[in-house]
Amino acid sequence: TSGTYWHVRSMSRTTWPRKLGHADNRYTVENLSVNENCTRRNGQTWWGQREWVRPKSPEDEAAWRRDGSPSKWSMGSTDTEPPEPICLHTAPGTASVSRVWNDTFGVSEGRELTFAQLQGLPTDPDALRAWVLNRVKDDLDQQAREYLDQHPTADILDFNVAEVLANLLVDAPVPPGFRAAAYRALADMPNVESTGPTQDELGRVGVGILIATDVASVVFPRGRPFKAGELTRKLIIDPDTSHVLASQASVGNSSDQVSGTR
Repeated sequence: TSGTYWHVRSMSRTTWPRKLGHADNRYTVENLSVNENCTRRNGQTWWGQREWVRPKSPEDEAAWRRDGSPSKWSMGSTDTEPPEPICLHTAPGTASVSRVWNDTFGVSEGRELTFAQLQGLPTDPDALRAWVLNRVKDDLDQQAREYLDQHPTADILDFNVAEVLANLLVDAPVPPGFRAAAYRALADMPNVESTGPTQDELGRVGVGILIATDVASVVFPRGRPFKAGELTRKLIIDPDTSHVLASQASVGNSSDQVSGTR
């Protein structure tokens, strides 16, 4: 956090929700995007992105080739005025760059902090966990509060607390004292475990941290309950810098992965 800009470059991968192709040549594609954020200390942020798709598996690639190896798919149009076409391409598109007009850093849904507020976050693990727990409770909507009242167990909030800590470690220019406290707070949580040396999709080796849902349901602010074990998140940490190399979120058998470096 000593430079002029907080620069994050990440690569994300998500599965397109419906199959493409014709007749017996049906296949699944995954959407890849490279995103870059440059943020000044006053919160001014510029964001850029390039996107493309590719067959998800070797079987999908074989079906795509039998389908004639198309390089573009028309998926309808936006609901804007005037409507804009929605297309998928196999070649990376032209990068778009835009100014982000909220000069804060997202911590959780509905929760934003300035650079100065990030620098003042607790650096004691217990105090930090208490701070996050209070924010998680504050962010719950009425439906989630009612669910929590009917299922009064601290375990329900553990994933939510760990998720906020992970978001701060991945996305925000937090100081070294906070990072150390966050890792210690995560290590003491019952739903967090180390997976040891772990390699990310770019071949970089770090230390894996797995955050899992160990209870029957877990409540997200403005979200839905998930079954035990259905939702997990893995971080891969560079032990030399303490920065997050990769973050992977999985729901059931699907996963969305992000690998990024500052």
